[in-house]
Amino acid sequence: MLGDCKHGLNKDWCTLCRLVTESKERKAKLEAEKEAERIEREEFALAHPLMKSSKFKAALFTDTPCRTNCWHAEGDVCACSCGGKNHGIGHAPTE
Repeated sequence: MLGDCKHGLNKDWCTLCRLVTESKERKAKLEAEKEAERIEREEFALAHPLMKSSKFKAALFTDTPCRTNCWHAEGDVCACSCGGKNHGIGHAPTE
């Protein structure tokens, strides 16, 4: 039906409206996937037997080297070789 979009066209015919709608749908899907991955990582770290208590919700010792992504992290779950020691400190460790 004509007049479905702000350009006075059928939304199926209006490329701009279709692109905006698809972009919004993709963004919502990516945000949902990102949140699901965060929850999955957190649940795994909380349930993992090598987890230790720290100032974070969970710290998991792994073979993953402690690097920039850990030092500047804002989340509550650490999953690298430092086990939470360097998590979110904002700079390279001084050791």
